[in-house]
Amino acid sequence: MEKGMLEVWVYITSSYVPVEGANVYVTNEDDTQVLAVRPLNSSGQTDTIPIDAPDRNLSQSPSNEKTFTSVNVYVTYPGYYTILIKGVQIFAGEISIQEVQMIPLPDNYTGNNREVITITPQDL
Repeated sequence: MEKGMLEVWVYITSSYVPVEGANVYVTNEDDTQVLAVRPLNSSGQTDTIPIDAPDRNLSQSPSNEKTFTSVNVYVTYPGYYTILIKGVQIFAGEISIQEVQMIPLPDNYTGNNREVITITPQDL
């Protein structure tokens, strides 16, 4: 195993106003292990999070082996939907940047406050 890197950049809707102080949770693909918990800085970004990824040489020839690690990214912030992005792909020796747009909750909202986005695997 090698290391890939993940950075999460969080904004309020499409205005690209950074969200300081939100929390980012990174779990393995099955949600059975928390890999990292990070707060956002004043730019709405996490620090770079190292994540184990398969050797990059696996992508040099046809194979049935997976050439990346899939993780789930949760972003929580009071007054906003919790965003879950499933299937974020991490490649060895590369920095993956996951942008997240937070969606405000309606006033007095009591329903499901989770928005789920699924990234399908690349056919490499």
